[in-house]
Amino acid sequence: MVAGLAALTSGCQRPAPYATIQIEGRNYAFGMPRTAAPGLTAFRFVNAGTVRHEFQLFRFTKGISADSASRLLAADNVSDSAAEMQGGVLVAGPGETVRQQLLDSLKAGDVYGIACEFRDSAGAPKHSRLGMFAVMRVE
Repeated sequence: MVAGLAALTSGCQRPAPYATIQIEGRNYAFGMPRTAAPGLTAFRFVNAGTVRHEFQLFRFTKGISADSASRLLAADNVSDSAAEMQGGVLVAGPGETVRQQLLDSLKAGDVYGIACEFRDSAGAPKHSRLGMFAVMRVE
């Protein structure tokens, strides 16, 4: 699922030739912008929660609106035909900031899905079912 996105380390000393968007994981939601500008963009993940969280990032296929994407995520019903086979995942323990970042070239009109599929225990619901999902439009 990482094809198409590059992981970066935070040790680079040169000025970043890209925008950075910080995604904050909480119990059980994401703090993040709902829109982003087109261009090369790095996604940074900070877990401000008290349990382990992940930041899954993927692009919806062309023609799926942000409203439709949000409904699919809320219903836990994102089919293979609704999402591109590219994406990336960052994982952080409670209170951690991930040192790596995901880098992607955002294009106007793209709609991204963000989700955490972790569970707090074997029988517990996925964090996304508790509301830990979001949609971001590129404008």
